[in-house]
Amino acid sequence: GTRLGITPVIGDTLVTHTWLEEHSTATYLATFAIGAFQELAFTGATVPVAVFSRATDTAASRISYARVPEMTNTFAALYGPYPFDKVGYVNTTRGAMEHQTMISMPVSVVSQKDSNNGTAAHELAHMWFGDLVTPLDFRHAWLTESFATYSEAAWLESYSGFDVYLESMQKGAQGYVTGISRREGVFPLYDFVRTPPSSNYPETIYRKGANVLSMLRQLVGTATFYDVLKAYLNEHAYATATTEDMKAAFAPVMQGRADAFFNEWIYGKGWPMLAVDLRPSHSSWVVTIRQVQKVQHADWPLFTTLPLNVVYTDAVTGVKVDTVMMIDKEEISFEIDSPDELGINAGSKCRSLVEVTSMTTVLEPRSVQDHLMVLPNPAWDSVTLRRSAADENARIDIVNTEGQRVFSAIFLEGETDLSMSIKGWPAGAYTVRLLSESVITAAPLVLAP
Repeated sequence: GTRLGITPVIGDTLVTHTWLEEHSTATYLATFAIGAFQELAFTGATVPVAVFSRATDTAASRISYARVPEMTNTFAALYGPYPFDKVGYVNTTRGAMEHQTMISMPVSVVSQKDSNNGTAAHELAHMWFGDLVTPLDFRHAWLTESFATYSEAAWLESYSGFDVYLESMQKGAQGYVTGISRREGVFPLYDFVRTPPSSNYPETIYRKGANVLSMLRQLVGTATFYDVLKAYLNEHAYATATTEDMKAAFAPVMQGRADAFFNEWIYGKGWPMLAVDLRPSHSSWVVTIRQVQKVQHADWPLFTTLPLNVVYTDAVTGVKVDTVMMIDKEEISFEIDSPDELGINAGSKCRSLVEVTSMTTVLEPRSVQDHLMVLPNPAWDSVTLRRSAADENARIDIVNTEGQRVFSAIFLEGETDLSMSIKGWPAGAYTVRLLSESVITAAPLVLAP
């Protein structure tokens, strides 16, 4: 709101501060803070930026909020003009909350002196998603938290580039699949479960939702994605909206895919689990990608709106291909030049919410398939690689998402287990490959942060 004035009440010891908020405000977004605050002003945005801090925290505040004007301008370019009279933050003992024009920010975040401040960006994005347009009721709360979490990555992209944005989406997807879903359970973004182990604000609607929005951006294109969001925010400004309102906004640009996308990713639960098989065919290799999630989870959908970034060398031209395939059925196949250069959910274009459960290359038939297990998975300081058949020598390679080999070792005939330290390795996704004369078997490895 706007401060109208300060009026003395009793001498110089008591005053009345009068504020006016003329924009519609949802009841959960109203707040006031009382304390011995100093007001810090930041310039560079199209509206005033004010931070209220105790004297002991002003030095840290000047650093932590230094880029808020830039954040404001970034989001205004993506979502439309900042919708209120000012940007405000007040340092509090705990909790981060998007109170309209006066965001509560925990001192624990401010004390980190991080001017990139993803938490400040998250709460600022709520001024558009949550404050300007508020969900009709709790069933639609993903419309606020998914977009605010996505906006953290959009802010990161604005100053570090698209590759860093992709990296954040990849880490987010891994975190959801290997951590959040196991802690909270698996449920839809819309009308999510709110009983333990979930909660009123489960991590699912933050993290899964951000990745779903990133895939939606890939499907419609970046420029169109932001144009639609501007139109949606303008249509429902200072009022409420529902999931169906968001779907209606995107439907005209989705080429008939809106119902399927929202049914699978918003109203549905789970994620695509992919089994990848490679088999030789004359001078090339045939790659088959098959969705297998319904084998374990009958109530998960078969996904028909999955953009999947795949990297490989073309079998005919020998040219390196970095493309996004639209996975719209249970199984797809294509030819590549060499299995060593295949990357699934890799490349320079997008990262999707998928889990590669197996990647197997069969060179010639054998009576016992050489299966590979990674224990534990996710792993932290150490990992054990175990094969079920040990009747021949085999090489172990571990490669990162860029296709770079980061570890290699030999399984001698008769050896079934290989234990190794991974302490100090960067967190993220890796692929473990077991190569012998008769078979190549691969398994995913996730290093937890």
